[in-house]
Amino acid sequence: WLKHLCYKGTPGELHRSPPPEQEMFCRSVSSLLSPASRVAQRASAARVAWPCATSVRASHSHHSLEPAPDRLDRSELYVPGTQAKLIPKAAKSAADIIVMDLEDSVAPSEKETARKNVIKALQEVDFGKKTVAVRINACDSTFQYKDVAELIEQSGERLDMFI
Repeated sequence: WLKHLCYKGTPGELHRSPPPEQEMFCRSVSSLLSPASRVAQRASAARVAWPCATSVRASHSHHSLEPAPDRLDRSELYVPGTQAKLIPKAAKSAADIIVMDLEDSVAPSEKETARKNVIKALQEVDFGKKTVAVRINACDSTFQYKDVAELIEQSGERLDMFI
């Protein structure tokens, strides 16, 4: 579906080399899962260059969000969701992005516990100005739907992105 955002000109004519300012927009699916304010900024830039990208919606939320400040992300720290004691320590670290992992670092029998730990951490831990992400389970797993639904319902205000 991302290819539809990269069309320029008549339908069916794929623009193979996007302008430099739009190259990252078309290559990065994770950027579409960033906070609503960043998505809105990128979508706005896309509308100027490519009118066909006007279908990108920034958010379905009824909350007004201030645009996120520009920041340089230099380091990411991955923390297993099962290690509840490590999450507050990660929040105090010098890492720019904290990623709580629910996928590979968690055994299938501990997926529910890990999800609850991550939700509790998102509700209680002060991450400051760090970008907070959660690495959810794969699309073909039975855990992905619950990951997304429960994280957004119970702690969506503090969660910046899914990986």
